[in-house]
Amino acid sequence: MRRFEDRVALVVGGASGMGREISLRLAREGAVVYVADLNGKAAEAVAQEVAADSGKAVPVQVDATDVTALRELYARIDDEQGRLHVVHSQVGLPGPPGLDVAEEKFDWIVDVNIKSAYYVATIAFDLMRRTDGDRSISLTASTSALLGSPYSPLYSTTKAAVTGLTRALALVGAGDGIRVNCIAPGSVETPWQAVLYQGASLAEVREQQQAYVKANVPMGRAAQPHEIAGVVAFVASSDASFVTGTVIPVDGGTVIQ
Repeated sequence: MRRFEDRVALVVGGASGMGREISLRLAREGAVVYVADLNGKAAEAVAQEVAADSGKAVPVQVDATDVTALRELYARIDDEQGRLHVVHSQVGLPGPPGLDVAEEKFDWIVDVNIKSAYYVATIAFDLMRRTDGDRSISLTASTSALLGSPYSPLYSTTKAAVTGLTRALALVGAGDGIRVNCIAPGSVETPWQAVLYQGASLAEVREQQQAYVKANVPMGRAAQPHEIAGVVAFVASSDASFVTGTVIPVDGGTVIQ
């Protein structure tokens, strides 16, 4: 299935974990994918994977909290492609535990989790309004936005902001046919789990995660990154042409308990 043939996509935070799988999935389905990431070497590695699979990808090093850099990225896509059909933001950081958060860290988490989502999405509108066909923007929240997280109130707050942004931008884009949706993953097996569990070994991370999912996930396991990518690809495709303003939990049933 090549739902994105002759389409141009941008995945911000597209070089590792879920973002990497999303970049690979969109490319396999025919998109020219701009793989944008703070880690430029990782973005290059993903582009090489895409090329090895006969796809097309362009690696870009970008800081998603740098508004000038984002404007330059969109200008580059406009110059090189003249159109943009799909934008997905996978940028985000886990919040620090507890209530006592240093102001500097607070500002950093807010910048990465809210500011980047806002500007990745809003700057896209100009080029997407000049693009024909189905167009989709998707952002990434978390089930922590829907349930709350006593582990990190700050993280829950920033991800809840992304769900509000999604709904507002969906109304802004509806008249132009630009759809805006939000993916809310639950527990996912990615390298970030080591961060969430404060630098524990891989074995310790898996043990703690298994205990968490056994207690909280009805399906009894964590998601794999490719399962998140499949949902993003659906939302970005014309199969979801009448879907906008939604927040889609991908969590094995966690939020329905």
